Amino acid sequence: MRKRFLAIAMALCLIITLLPATALAADAETITIGGETLSGSADAPGYARVYNNPTDRVEAWTNPNFDPNRDPWHIKWDGSTLTLKEVSFDANKSSAASGIVYNYGSLTIELIGDNTIIGYAGQYGGASPAIAVNHGGLTINGEGSLDVTGGGIKGTYNVNRSYGIYANG
Repeated sequence: MRKRFLAIAMALCLIITLLPATALAADAETITIGGETLSGSADAPGYARVYNNPTDRVEAWTNPNFDPNRDPWHIKWDGSTLTLKEVSFDANKSSAASGIVYNYGSLTIELIGDNTIIGYAGQYGGASPAIAVNHGGLTINGEGSLDVTGGGIKGTYNVNRSYGIYANG
C-alpha cells in the first residue's frame, strides 16, 4: 500500500512539472474599477455597468444569460483591453480609492463615446488617481474621449500625489 501511494505521488509530481506555467495560472485576469473587481479573458470577457444614482457604483454582470448585443453595459474587460463605453464615474460618490486600478502589467484602454473618471479625494496623504497602472505602461485607443481628474487630497500632508493617470512602467 505504501509503495502504491508513493508511486501515485511521484506520478502526480511528474505531471505537474510537465505542465506549462500558463496552465497552472488562472484563465482570467482581474482589474479593479470603482472598488469592484472584474475578471475576464479573451474567450470570456467580463462586463459591468455603472450606476450613477444615488451614488456612483460599478456592478459586474453575473447573469449567465447576459448578452452584450442586447443588454446594456459600460465596461468590458477581456484580460488585456479595458473598453469604456460612455462611463461617468466619480470615486468620491462611491468611496472607492481610485477609479481604475490595474496591477499586473501594461494596460490598453479602448474608448467608445464620452468617458469621465474622477479619483477619490482622500482623507490622508497618498495617491488618488483616476486611473492607476502600477506595474506597466498604458495605451489609450478608440474613437471616444476620456476626461480624467485625480482626486484631491484634503489637508496638508508630506505625501500628496493626485494623478489623473498614473502609469509606472
